Amino acid sequence: IVYCQSGVRSLQASNILVANNFSKIFNMEDGITAWITAEYDYWIKLKADPVRTDISVHVANDMINNNTGYPNLLVLDVRTLGEFATDHLFDAILIPLAELEGRLNELASYNDTEIIVYCQSGARSLQASDTLVANNFSKIFNMVARRKEKLDTLGKALQEKYSVKVDKLVADLSNISDNEKVISKINELDNLDVLINNAGFGVMKSFTQIEIETHIAMINVHFTSPVMLCHAAIPKMQKRKRGVIINTSSMSAISKDSSLIMYTTTKSAVTIFSELLKVKLKGTGIYIQALCPGLTYSEFHDTETMGGFQRSWYEPERWMKAEEVVSLSLKAIKSKDVIFIPGEINRAAGRKIRKLK
Repeated sequence: IVYCQSGVRSLQASNILVANNFSKIFNMEDGITAWITAEYDYWIKLKADPVRTDISVHVANDMINNNTGYPNLLVLDVRTLGEFATDHLFDAILIPLAELEGRLNELASYNDTEIIVYCQSGARSLQASDTLVANNFSKIFNMVARRKEKLDTLGKALQEKYSVKVDKLVADLSNISDNEKVISKINELDNLDVLINNAGFGVMKSFTQIEIETHIAMINVHFTSPVMLCHAAIPKMQKRKRGVIINTSSMSAISKDSSLIMYTTTKSAVTIFSELLKVKLKGTGIYIQALCPGLTYSEFHDTETMGGFQRSWYEPERWMKAEEVVSLSLKAIKSKDVIFIPGEINRAAGRKIRKLK
């Protein structure tokens, strides 16, 4: 049985094995993501070998609280100073990823000690973990939050704070079948008020260096999925004569940024889609917004596909907090202009670009 995260790499591996005369190969379709979605148990073996081990937040919590016998454990935060100041794990020390190689001497006494490395999403901590392993640190654990765990944690927080019912659905919106799962959930709802299509990702490579499967996945996430979900949601909203749809686009769609061709193209497509929806739904009580944020503090830049990106490339004043973007977006939902650009710096740039065109 061969598996990976989504089933794509394991399919390639299976074909290699078959080509080399292995005769009983089973590729686990949709990979470990489907396994976790089905809520089957899975194991993570902790070992003190000179390699990096990925661990869940639950395992990390047990280790930090000495429930698994690690009395000398070090917790290393590799985010930025600003992120660390906002919140961090108890007793964690901060060494930003960009400074890690130059400050390895500060960790010399922990060479043979268990070290949990974490960041916002697991991407920077993965790079940091590999750096530590390459420098002979032998007991490295990279804390990775699984999507289901993140949803469970967020759902619990919302329930406790607002006393509301929270239904959770794990879905990979690059897969048509997973979008159909979301549509099935939409079809069950009689009181749908708001749809926010916010999923997205970028890839820090040139157009031809990116595999075609990744381009197709991006098209599905950024455009096909919003189309499918809007198609399912709008009749529900029309029946109630009210509703809100926010399709997250990007300043890239305004500036026509050519450095990320497919990202800009798909975000431009969802912007045009939103503009035309607004025209067709005029007078129905349904509000449409194409949200076009600029640089935003979020997990977007921490993913593996954005590897190599540095927030320090851009001035601090150009960055916005995700919470601020959300707040401004909701306040502008009844605006006449379907395109909403949050933040004065972004709006000024947007006005200049649109005027020139």
